[in-house]
Amino acid sequence: MPIKKHLDHPALLNFLSILLTHNELISARKLYEEIKNNADRNVLSNASYLFAQYFYKRKQFNEALTYLSGISEDLAGEASNHAVLLKGISLQKLKKHREAIKVYSNININSKHYPAAMLNNAIANIRQGWWTDGHIMLNTVLNDPKYKKSETIINRLYLVLGYSLLYKEFYRNARDAFRNVGLNSKHTNRALMGIALSATNQEDYIGALNVLTILKNKKTSELTVDESYILLPYIYEKLGQGLTASTSYSNAMEYYSNKINALKSAKTYINSTDYQFENIVKDNHLLIDSIKLYEKREYPRYLINNYYRLVEFKKASEGKTNKKLSVKVNDLYSIYVKYLKNITLNIIDTRITQLNSYMNQSRYGLARLYDSSTESK
Repeated sequence: MPIKKHLDHPALLNFLSILLTHNELISARKLYEEIKNNADRNVLSNASYLFAQYFYKRKQFNEALTYLSGISEDLAGEASNHAVLLKGISLQKLKKHREAIKVYSNININSKHYPAAMLNNAIANIRQGWWTDGHIMLNTVLNDPKYKKSETIINRLYLVLGYSLLYKEFYRNARDAFRNVGLNSKHTNRALMGIALSATNQEDYIGALNVLTILKNKKTSELTVDESYILLPYIYEKLGQGLTASTSYSNAMEYYSNKINALKSAKTYINSTDYQFENIVKDNHLLIDSIKLYEKREYPRYLINNYYRLVEFKKASEGKTNKKLSVKVNDLYSIYVKYLKNITLNIIDTRITQLNSYMNQSRYGLARLYDSSTESK
């Protein structure tokens, strides 16, 4: 039966969702035009909501805003609040913080999306220089018992509050905020670094030493772990332990050198004829010899999801009679691999640049330490 004659059918939106999930954008747009021209407002708003989510996930925020305009009042339940949240975040991503602040005020206080809205609202206020208003918003959620179970967002709220207080030089309050971040949170290491920086500014060097030692002993590839190696010798210097500081600078240089060499080896592997991209894609991350290269700013998660789908499609099309389809699939696969390869190499180069900077700081610290010890003789 022709779809355009049944635009009020309950399955219509499910079908549109399937098209978008599988990136059938041309067909989805054609269906959307039929809905726009012939369906009632409720169906159109729900279809727009699906398109808005599609483009939001792809960081196409202007496009997302086009579909989010004036639809929240037509959506039911949490979909309405979610649409408001997406609109606010999209405006924020486009640096339109004041507009975003106005949008967030429309989130229902009882919505599950309210904590996330308040977090982003607070960030928007802080970036506008309205620190007090931003902190009040953060504490409003943090002090409300009904949000305590929203562990992921609560940890992020404490992290943002902590670094905001650290920036404003409220070091004791910052440490208190960082201590509330869960031990198994993805934000734990950044919170530990926040505690170390706050303690250092308070001249509590023993406290900073303890936290940085914990970070240093972690076997992850996060930037905070790398940073702990350059901060530790500085703390030893402040404690008057020159020999330990010297050894710590040398250890840092060795650590950075090993990581740089590992990343250079990864580049060589990726550029070799033996390179197989499937070998480094693990759980939506790029992973080479335990070095996690995932970086949201470089590529969104949907890119890896599409790659997984394409690999399966490529396997399914092999040996089939439709040679033209097989050629198209292989060509698209090659484009994806080349694109992801370039992203991976760019991330590796960025990491190498960061590590070289830390290496140079370590060399400078060691040289400065040597000069000061020579002068004191």
